[in-house]
Amino acid sequence: MSLVELVMATGVFFAAGACSLQLWASSARAAQQLGSEQRLLLQMDGQLLRLRANWLQAASIPAKPMLCREATEWMLQDPALLAPPAGLTQRLGRLADGQGVAVALRSEAANLERRRVFTPAALGFCDAKEAG
Repeated sequence: MSLVELVMATGVFFAAGACSLQLWASSARAAQQLGSEQRLLLQMDGQLLRLRANWLQAASIPAKPMLCREATEWMLQDPALLAPPAGLTQRLGRLADGQGVAVALRSEAANLERRRVFTPAALGFCDAKEAG
C-alpha cells in the first residue's frame, strides 16, 4: 500500500468515525429530551389526577345539593386546590356555559401543555339533569 493510499484510508476512517460520533451524540440528546418531556407530562397528568381526587373527596362529604353553576364557583374557589409541581403553571377557568372548570397546566421550559375539563355534574356535585 502506498503512502497516498494509507493517508486516504486514514482520512476516510476518521471521517466515518466523526460522523458516527455525531450521530450517536445527536440520538443521545434526542433521547434525553424525550425523557425529560415524558417526565413533565407525567407530572402534569399527576397534578390533574390530584385535582380530580381532591374534588371527588370533597364530593363524598354529604352537603346540601348545589346548582351546577354554584358548584362550578365552589370548584374554582376551593381553598384546597393543590399547587402545581415546580416548573409548571396552572390556570383554572370557568367554561363558557358556566357549568364546568377548564384546567390548563403548562411548562414554559419544554413548551408543553395539558388541558382537562371537569364538570360538577360528573363529579357528583349537582344533578346532571339540571346541568343540561
